[in-house]
Amino acid sequence: MTRLLQDSLGGNARTSMIITISPSKINLEESISSLMFGQRAMKVQNKPLVNVVVDYQTLSIKLQDNYDNLNEEMIKLRIKLDKLSEENKQLKVLFIFI
Repeated sequence: MTRLLQDSLGGNARTSMIITISPSKINLEESISSLMFGQRAMKVQNKPLVNVVVDYQTLSIKLQDNYDNLNEEMIKLRIKLDKLSEENKQLKVLFIFI
């Protein structure tokens, strides 16, 4: 029975199971077997994964754009840092004279 249900018990499927038992003494072993199977099935834990198809060309373009944007931002910040360093030098010179 486990082999029949292996696709339902794993992967991305949600599974509900109803186990029926018989009150008859004749079916006692089958009922106990069914209950034990139900207990084992309840312990199964899935780790579903999203089926993702990666388009490496699109990903490469996005990464290149991101790199270019960060590079431009870094250049702007370096220019700003140079300006602030120059202002700092000028203020130090003024402070010395005061």
